[in-house]
Amino acid sequence: MARRPLQKEGLYLDGGRRTTQLMRDSLGSSPEPELHVTTSEPQAAPASKPSSKLLIASTLAWLAGLLGFLVFVAVGIPQLGLHGRLPLLILLDGILAIALCVAGYLLRKRRRTGGILAASVFGLSGISHLLTHTLMTVGFGITVIALLLVVSAWKELE
Repeated sequence: MARRPLQKEGLYLDGGRRTTQLMRDSLGSSPEPELHVTTSEPQAAPASKPSSKLLIASTLAWLAGLLGFLVFVAVGIPQLGLHGRLPLLILLDGILAIALCVAGYLLRKRRRTGGILAASVFGLSGISHLLTHTLMTVGFGITVIALLLVVSAWKELE
């Protein structure tokens, strides 16, 4: 079978290009000038970051809350299986653990309600442990440290 020449079929060995490829600018600048639109509205200043005291207090509040919730789950599930109900102290510790996580989030956002919530959790947790003559937990000790940091950075909270 006879073949036709490549020029008659329209096939080209150079990948189909008829002209040389233009070089692009490696920095991406364009030959036409860019238009910059300015607005007369003042831009809001970015919110400053919380101080290291508040960041540490927030992290400690989260840590104490997560530890308290893990203890609540580890002790509460067997109590439910054995007795079919939760003792009041275990239920209170679970609620306070969740409240500490919320306080940690609010402290990270520099909210004064986070400091108030952390202080109230500290008070309720301390009172419940003292009234029931139970040992102070590691979570309570972490909460004390976080509360001291919050008090020292109280002016920074909004």
